[in-house]
Amino acid sequence: MAIKLVNNRVLMRNLREDTGLSMRAVERQTRIDRHTLRRLEREHFHPDLDVIERLGRFYKVNPIDLLITLEL
Repeated sequence: MAIKLVNNRVLMRNLREDTGLSMRAVERQTRIDRHTLRRLEREHFHPDLDVIERLGRFYKVNPIDLLITLEL
């Protein structure tokens, strides 16, 4: 059995919307390109650890919470 970690797009979108910030505002504060943020929220991109850590710090959540586990 293999385990795969993928980004939790629903949580990422909800965290951003709960803060009332636009993607552009999150981009400015995290220095993560808004196109990357958009792809993360649509699950068209699997981020590296640096991106997950920056978003975790920004949203004040454990970075692992921004990932979900899929068993293959």
